[in-house]
Amino acid sequence: HYLVTRDGDRTALDASFAAKGLGLNIAGKDPETGSDGRVVVTLADIGGATKGNLLNADLMANLAAALNGGFSVDTSLSFGAASLDFDLTEAAGPTRLVASATGGSFVLAMDKIRMNYGTSLSGARFTLSSHDLPFPQVEIAFAESGFNLVMPVSKSDNPQDFAFLTRLVDFTISEELWDLFDPGARLSREPASFVLDTKGTGLWTRDIMDTAVDLDAPTPPGEVHSLELTELLTRGAGAEVSATGAVTFDNADLVTFDGMPRPDGKFNVKIRGVHKLVDNLIALGLLDEDEATGFRLGLAMFARPAGPDELVSEIEFRDGGVFANGMQLL
Repeated sequence: HYLVTRDGDRTALDASFAAKGLGLNIAGKDPETGSDGRVVVTLADIGGATKGNLLNADLMANLAAALNGGFSVDTSLSFGAASLDFDLTEAAGPTRLVASATGGSFVLAMDKIRMNYGTSLSGARFTLSSHDLPFPQVEIAFAESGFNLVMPVSKSDNPQDFAFLTRLVDFTISEELWDLFDPGARLSREPASFVLDTKGTGLWTRDIMDTAVDLDAPTPPGEVHSLELTELLTRGAGAEVSATGAVTFDNADLVTFDGMPRPDGKFNVKIRGVHKLVDNLIALGLLDEDEATGFRLGLAMFARPAGPDELVSEIEFRDGGVFANGMQLL
C-alpha cells in the first residue's frame, strides 16, 4: 500500500508492504573454466514501512539544506526465518556456505533533529566447507546481534540526546577452530558475548551534514555533555568484565585533561575469572610471565578482591582527578 502526495518541490510518501515469503534461486556456469554455482535464498514473514518527505534533486544536493527544507525519512524492515545456500564447484574443488537465521530487522530514520540507524539478527548460524580449509567444515553461530545509533544531525545551542548500542550474544565457533590455538581445551568454550549500551547528551557546534563544513578542522565539531554507560559486558574464555556508570563533562574546562572536557562521575566495574584466564594464556604460550606480571600489577592498582578470582573497582572522576577505589591515579 502506498500514498504519494505532491506539494511543489515536496513529495510526501506513506507506504507499507508485507509478504509471506520470498525465494531466490540462481544458477550459473562458466564454460571456459567449467566452474558452476548455485545460490538459494529464502525469507519468511517480510514486512516494512516508509514515511517521509522527499525533495527534488537540486534541493537534495546539500543534505543540511535538505533537512532544513523539510526532508525526512523513516523506514523499517523486518523478516522471519531466513536461509542461504551457496554452492560453488571449481576445478580445485567445491565450496559451500549454508546460513540461517530466525529473524532480523533494519531501521533508518532521519529528519532535521536526529538520525536513527539500526540492524538486528537473531538465531544465526553459518557453516562453511571448502577445499581450502584444513578440516571438513567451520561453524559459527550466535543467538543475537544488534547495532543501533541515535544522534542529532544539526547544529544546536542546546544539548540533544544520543545513544549507541552494539551487541553480540552467545557467539560460538566450532571445535575445529578452537583446536587451532587451544588443542588441549584449557580455555572455557562457553558462548562469548559482548554488549556496549550507552546514551547521553551532546550537540554539534557545526552543521556536519553541510558539504561546505570542514570536519577536519583543529577544533572538534561537537561537544559531549553527558554519558551514561547502561551496560558494558565482555564474556568469553572463562572471564567476564561488566561495568555501569555515568559522567558529565564540563566543556568550559579543556585544560585539566589536556584538551578534553573535564569529566565528573563514576563507573562501577566487576571482573571475574581473569587470573585463571591469564594462567591459561601463559600455559598456551600466548602470554609470557613478564607480560602477565605487568598486567596483574596494573590490575591491582585499580581493582580490589571481592571473592575467589573476582575483582571490583569504582573508577571516579572528581576534583580534576581520576580515582580508583578512593586512591588517586591522576
